[in-house]
Amino acid sequence: MQVARVGLSMLSSLALVECSSPQAALDGGAHTIAEAGPAADCGQGGACGDGSSPAAPDGGGSAGVEAGATGRCGDGGPIVTLASGQTAAGPLAVTATDVYWTSLGGNTVSKVPICGGEVTTLAVNIQGGVPFSVASPASALAVDATNVYWGAETATAMQGGWTSGPNVVLKVPLAGGTLATIATGGGTGGVRVDHANVYWATDQGGVMKEPLTGGAPASAATGNAPLGLAIDAANVYWIDSMNVMKAPIAGGAPATLATGNDVNVPRAIAVDATAVYWTNYAFSRANGSVMKVPIAGGTPMTLASQLDYPSGIAVDGSNVYWVDDGTSTSPGAVLRVPSTGGTPTTLTSSVNPSAIAVDANNVYWTADKYPNGTVMQMPK
Repeated sequence: MQVARVGLSMLSSLALVECSSPQAALDGGAHTIAEAGPAADCGQGGACGDGSSPAAPDGGGSAGVEAGATGRCGDGGPIVTLASGQTAAGPLAVTATDVYWTSLGGNTVSKVPICGGEVTTLAVNIQGGVPFSVASPASALAVDATNVYWGAETATAMQGGWTSGPNVVLKVPLAGGTLATIATGGGTGGVRVDHANVYWATDQGGVMKEPLTGGAPASAATGNAPLGLAIDAANVYWIDSMNVMKAPIAGGAPATLATGNDVNVPRAIAVDATAVYWTNYAFSRANGSVMKVPIAGGTPMTLASQLDYPSGIAVDGSNVYWVDDGTSTSPGAVLRVPSTGGTPTTLTSSVNPSAIAVDANNVYWTADKYPNGTVMQMPK
């Protein structure tokens, strides 16, 4: 195993930023991010990331705080580029202090302070000379108070190139350190974590879990191969190519929450205290949708329709947020709709956004996949 190590981010130049106001942190799967202390309300009259412009600075890598910038994250502040130069930036998650994401270009896992600052590479997915390709599903990354967890594809050297190997679930400490393999044969369809276990979608179908304290993996749910994963305190939820499913987190028979015309190439899934939400990509412009169904089961409800290519989704108990990948003539967008239904609102346009997360103040997303991907932030 080759060890990936990093240094801590140097924040001495960020004296203008004070991160002090409490807030809860949620990723696109909800209930999978451990709160890690006070969250950031960036600014207190100071700067918040590269407040002068939503464009990423030349040179790539990070968007620092500029002394002349104004605005507060979550209080009418500007759209902020937290990181640039992230080729094919994919799944992301947010804690009270940092944003974490994967990038297919370079196969890296990185983080940046939510108030802006230096980008830190936590891991480069290489073990024993075998390259790893980080997974692209919106739920294939999760964070707790100790580690970052993600799914990845492997490859094996052969004459003239590489051949695909087994998928794996990996982890690395939040501060960087040893890259460790948790499991083989899954992860690319989704990874989630709670206070007790890490969960992953398996290639053969169903969901596995393993205690954070160590021990043998166990089945959390059976079914078709998941394309996205979410959890709460009671259940694990997933989408496959034809269904929205749930099963008791302690083990038990799976139940179908939605199927048929309500599930049309599902792309991402999230859950709050009352309902399960998902995006239908549809592979056909203006046929995408955002859907919900009660956790206990019932009639699915369409929250938004006639969308181009909706992808990542996140919830905060009041609203549903998602990104639309856009088309060759439409750059894509970040959108919001009340979780009880209503008129969708476009928060901003964005070039090819793919994944999204929210906290109490802000919306975060990855965008502009090739060649100069970015990690973005804006107030709700």
